[in-house]
Amino acid sequence: YYQQLFVPLLPAHDFVLVDLEQPESPFKSGSLNEFFQFYSDFIKIATGTSSKVERTEIIRQLKHGLQVCFPGSVQAEWREKWQILRDLTRTRVLYWTMFENRFFVAVYLDGDYIGSNFVAETQALTWTNQDTGLLFLPIGSETAIFSPYFSVHKALKNQLAEVVASPNGSRILEAEGLADQINNPGFEHACFKNAVIGAAPADLSASYRAFLFQQLKPAKTSNGPVVAFKYGVFLLLFAVWLWQAVWQIRNPDCREFSVRFLFLVTFLASAILPLSCMNYLSGKFLIERYKNQKFSLADSLHNDLKAIDDNGRHNLASHTAYIKSLNTVAKFEEAANQQFSTGTRSTFFNRCLSTLAEQKMLFTHVFLLISSKGGHTHLTGYYDSFTENTQKDFMVSRIIQNTRQRFKLFDSCSDKVDNASPGGSQLDFGGIEKEMVDDIFLRLIGPSTYIDLFHYPERLFEISLMFTSTYIMESVVRSGEELFLTYWFWNARNLEGKYLKEFLPAFPENVAATSAQDVTVGLIGFRNELFFYPEAFSQQKEHYPELYDIMLNSHLNRTSVRIEAEAQGERLLYEAMPARNVKAVLAGQKSLTALENAKTHSEQTEIFALTVLLIFALGIGMACSMYFIAPLQQIIAAIKTIKAGDFAARLDELRHDEFGSLGSAFNKMAKGLEEGSVLRRYVSESARQAARSDEHSGPVGRGENITVSILFSALKDFSQFQSSHESAEVFAVMNKHLEIANMAIEEQGGEIDKIIGDKIMLVFRHEELGGDLAAVSCAIRTVRRMNELACQQLLELDLS
Repeated sequence: YYQQLFVPLLPAHDFVLVDLEQPESPFKSGSLNEFFQFYSDFIKIATGTSSKVERTEIIRQLKHGLQVCFPGSVQAEWREKWQILRDLTRTRVLYWTMFENRFFVAVYLDGDYIGSNFVAETQALTWTNQDTGLLFLPIGSETAIFSPYFSVHKALKNQLAEVVASPNGSRILEAEGLADQINNPGFEHACFKNAVIGAAPADLSASYRAFLFQQLKPAKTSNGPVVAFKYGVFLLLFAVWLWQAVWQIRNPDCREFSVRFLFLVTFLASAILPLSCMNYLSGKFLIERYKNQKFSLADSLHNDLKAIDDNGRHNLASHTAYIKSLNTVAKFEEAANQQFSTGTRSTFFNRCLSTLAEQKMLFTHVFLLISSKGGHTHLTGYYDSFTENTQKDFMVSRIIQNTRQRFKLFDSCSDKVDNASPGGSQLDFGGIEKEMVDDIFLRLIGPSTYIDLFHYPERLFEISLMFTSTYIMESVVRSGEELFLTYWFWNARNLEGKYLKEFLPAFPENVAATSAQDVTVGLIGFRNELFFYPEAFSQQKEHYPELYDIMLNSHLNRTSVRIEAEAQGERLLYEAMPARNVKAVLAGQKSLTALENAKTHSEQTEIFALTVLLIFALGIGMACSMYFIAPLQQIIAAIKTIKAGDFAARLDELRHDEFGSLGSAFNKMAKGLEEGSVLRRYVSESARQAARSDEHSGPVGRGENITVSILFSALKDFSQFQSSHESAEVFAVMNKHLEIANMAIEEQGGEIDKIIGDKIMLVFRHEELGGDLAAVSCAIRTVRRMNELACQQLLELDLS
């Protein structure tokens, strides 16, 4: 990989690849021949395999005039980072990393011959992610640099290359919506076609600006069967509608089916469409509710981690307050159970600090006490025991020298102020404390720290150094007229490790047997020296791969990470954040199983409820359609019956709706038709023909003379009968009279011309019956026949 890609790209350099399990046979390549001379010592320090003394002391080995080697705890911070190494005449660049905790790789470059596009070309060349593309657009006249991702997406590459090369690039950018992303100097992100584009912050002194393209993948929907069912119902209704349309085209005379189908489809649509809208709204509601619950869970996890961080501040404040409370020798005497004397000062403080360390009250690893009357005590702590350190140390010597100058200054100030008062030989204690505070303000000058001093006053007597891993605090201890200026050094891991160990919940003994659960962990240390809390996490981290990865990611990059992933068949929410008040990375996970189950249960309940409502609505729709279709079918059947000549068909008039009104009107019409059919028997054929014909035998508006014989028939004593009987009986007798006349003329000839009350006028047309004699003979025969029929009906007629 190195020989194929990097040899043509790199300037003069040294490349080293070492298998740490077989370090005697490394792979070396390059023409610089400088790093080869000290790479083995560098590997020991960088990987933390050197001795403990080398790891804890600040050492730098000078090779060829370049400062390249640091203690492991410091050099580890430069892993996978470019280190610029300079002296008076040359510049070198060092990059190193490790793979699988076994293979050590380092590149040592001649920095004087590195071009302005070196970093961009290296990043693009090594970008192997197939779903994302890395693009470097030039600030000046250089060419654009593309990662291998764009070799697959050539259309996008050509378009971006055209943007760079075209003099009208700004207008093309505006048309594509990329102008704001490329021209804005801050970090930007936006959608671009089927990808999300992120623009790195633009450096005014840089030659390129980096852009990242992330392809958007379609989200997986959990309600796929439901959507398929909905589309199936829709397609079924569409198929039925299409079939009905084809059937109607092939059968244009059948209107009955189209009406029934129209009613049925209308009611089904009226039932389904509201339920579809309800399903859409309920789905949106469930999605928003689930999203809000997930946000609440994420906020809960973040608040838990933040609470641990805030409590760590109080833990630090408590420890510093306890140290500051040891402001007199008497308080040390209580802890050491021993009387203080100047001759045994070192032994006294050694015993006192060891006792407090055994009681987990102190976590100091360096203790420096300087007396105002001369002399000092320098103790170094290893675990719970302290030993006196008599070796010369530049930093300790500098602190002692500054303290002596303070004592001289404030001793002279005290003499000037207190000449007239007894005890004027005492030090100006208030002046010393004031200068201590002034020094701290000088060290911590800056707006952010100045604000911190007001919000976090417990930090007033502390500073941080050695990559924020060690605290230093100054305090004053009195012993009569003697004054001690005390410096406390302690490692953050000891104090905060104890805090995290006590504060974080313990892990279950058998993680493999349990499902994914809510976990909160902490990490303190450097890349090659990590400490996990609870301590059981280091043995069980294989059960939490995602949590372990994001915690290391946050630790290495010092950024907050929040992701959602699946582990052990469950959805989990992860977050890792560098703590502000604790020198650690805090991470945690919360299970989304309860939310997922609740969401699934809600979706199932929604589907069940909508299914029941759909069935109920379909039933109501069918019933409503039948409510309309059944009367229509009855009307159609009654019309067919009347069309066949049966006028006795009737509809239901008891409905209290439009169909009831329609039935009543239809019944009246049928009754009229029935009465007309009865009267038609008594209406002369000539009148019917005249009514059916548009032609008349005479001039319009004038009468016509014809020769007829007329017979009048009446019921004898009808007035007396009518007054003494019910109307129904009267009507029955009149009906019998009419039937007798009708039967007689049907047999003999002639026609009924008028009916007036109980009187019937019968007309015999001479022309139609064959002459005068034939017409009169027909009339006489009719009289005889009517008398016969009247006798049979027990009626007496008055004929003339």
